[in-house]
Amino acid sequence: MLVVDLDAHYGAAAASLGLKGRYGIGHILARQGPVDGHLIESTAATYCEGLDLLLSPATAEADTDVSLDYGNLPAALEACREAYDYVLVDAPRVPRAVLADLASVSRLNVIVLQLTVRDVALAGRTVAFLTAQGIGHERIWPLANRVRGRGPLVRLADGQRAIGLHTLHPIRSDWAKVIKSLNRGQLLAEVAHRSRLRRDYRRLAARIHKCTANGSP
Repeated sequence: MLVVDLDAHYGAAAASLGLKGRYGIGHILARQGPVDGHLIESTAATYCEGLDLLLSPATAEADTDVSLDYGNLPAALEACREAYDYVLVDAPRVPRAVLADLASVSRLNVIVLQLTVRDVALAGRTVAFLTAQGIGHERIWPLANRVRGRGPLVRLADGQRAIGLHTLHPIRSDWAKVIKSLNRGQLLAEVAHRSRLRRDYRRLAARIHKCTANGSP
């Protein structure tokens, strides 16, 4: 699997995995010549077998002054698909035109939010924007992060109704295990194998695999 970090402000993916590298996605998008799977593989930083990362300009040493050329993004993502079975793009702060382009070429679009009034309202607007761009509801999966049994500002069912989709996938809070994982720059599977957070993400991954394997979306 390849993770593409489009967060040019923070580039937290590299810090979370304890990775460093000279080049990343900025280098790929700035390239004037053709982009193929071999270039993607040689540029990506490897965390372990089966998991690579294209660093954001915020963390790639040679890309810190590079602006992301989103015009080259479709070709770059096509090259990513040549080289990897799964491509996950983290795009938290991109222009709406770029968001629409990403959504159009993605099998699934996961919108991560917390159960707060602000996040639910923002997620609802994002869903409305994507559907207006012709993205079907079955390709939009809102995900409620850090869900607790008691005390959320917005209940899961209320958040689902406000967003306007049939499903809002819950991921339970497991703060201590997450901090341990981040501090060590390791995956939850390595530092907290029995974490309830990891179990929730594994269930989500199984749903995604089943959905895509059946050809929908």
